[in-house]
Amino acid sequence: MKELLKDFNDAQIIVWTKDKVLFGSIKNSEMKFKFTTPQMDEILEFRIFNENKELYWWGENKFRKYEFDKEQIKSNTLMLGKVVKCENGWSKVDDGRGGKFYLPLEMQKGNEIIIEKYDIVDYHKETNQAYIKGYAIKGYKIKEIR
Repeated sequence: MKELLKDFNDAQIIVWTKDKVLFGSIKNSEMKFKFTTPQMDEILEFRIFNENKELYWWGENKFRKYEFDKEQIKSNTLMLGKVVKCENGWSKVDDGRGGKFYLPLEMQKGNEIIIEKYDIVDYHKETNQAYIKGYAIKGYKIKEIR
């Protein structure tokens, strides 16, 4: 794993486990989380990303390294929740339904978070019809609430 992480210094992480979603960052080829680092056997899938590429892992030896290209479709998704507290480089987000999570970013209280992503487009060979094969996360940005 360390070999894969070396290309992703100063990157962000989203990890899905059996009972939670965790957000973190990569510093010096090490994963950093607010409280605890999930164990590999707990992880269902994770995405490590920066503005140029994403590493997507979803099981034993199943991963895709994806570098963004200008022909992909850029899209945004509004995350559920608002920033309720910031401290020591971490922003606490409350989704309003009982879920709380920490993002490894310093954000202003009350702001909403937008996930920037690229839809990966492919084509059916027989019909040349385009379809969205998957997506890759590029980063977060802040939507200011006025």
